[in-house]
Amino acid sequence: MRKNKPLILLVEDDHDLRKQLAGYILDEETYDVVALADANAAYTWLKDNPRPDAIVSDYIMDTIKGDALAETALKVQIPFLMISGSEDLAQEELKKKGIIVVLMPKPVDPSELCNRLDQLLGTKHKNQLPPKIKATA
Repeated sequence: MRKNKPLILLVEDDHDLRKQLAGYILDEETYDVVALADANAAYTWLKDNPRPDAIVSDYIMDTIKGDALAETALKVQIPFLMISGSEDLAQEELKKKGIIVVLMPKPVDPSELCNRLDQLLGTKHKNQLPPKIKATA
């Protein structure tokens, strides 16, 4: 990992969606990816590893919501992209807290996600991407 490729930290509690996102979108020729199941795992990973180039996180997770992770990431200037099946709720709560991140709805459009990451990081993805990926829950 990390041979001049941006490192993306993916945090998604839906196992199948996490696996699909990591496999079909992020872990292509353009990005390296570390996929974790929740914000607690992300905090632990961030303490013990090099800083990722960006974080992609679900908003509603079992332990800690993605807005808390976003606040932490933004304090140390890590670009943050939030995905949510409850986009309106996420927007409202992020706005109340003054958190400004890229917010994308589920189902995730792989091409749009890569385009958003490209914009955040100044990269260009190379692979043909599959159609929208839906959460299983």
